[in-house]
Amino acid sequence: MIDFALQRLAQGAKSIDAIHEASMDRFRPIIMTTLAALMGALPIALGFGADGESRRPLGMVIVGGLIISQFITLYITPVIYLYMEEFQEKVLNRTSFFHSVPPVSSGGVAVVGHHVAGSTNGSVQASEEDKTIARDNEADVSILEREEAE
Repeated sequence: MIDFALQRLAQGAKSIDAIHEASMDRFRPIIMTTLAALMGALPIALGFGADGESRRPLGMVIVGGLIISQFITLYITPVIYLYMEEFQEKVLNRTSFFHSVPPVSSGGVAVVGHHVAGSTNGSVQASEEDKTIARDNEADVSILEREEAE
């Protein structure tokens, strides 16, 4: 859900709109996954089957955990996200050490937390450190490809 919100932020949405849209997009898959797990654990929680009474506490723990995690995912996570975004904007961004870099969208993929330098014509250029890392990664890939070919 947070990943979806970060993508929305990279597209220019406000924090509250981003987390709301992300919550709405992820609601159905989250509910479906939890209900599938809940239906699988329900016979254990109800104590059906041979020696069901001895496994009933395990089933109750599973069902209770699913319900609590569902509550946390759908209600608590968006609230904590909004508080953390507000804290970042109002407190941490005042110091250069904790200052966040705004997300940059590149080809539909949100790039968050990487320092990029903008040129005067508005295009985004990678820093020298990013270029060095990219060259090192390309070298590693070419070495692995040569080893696989042998």
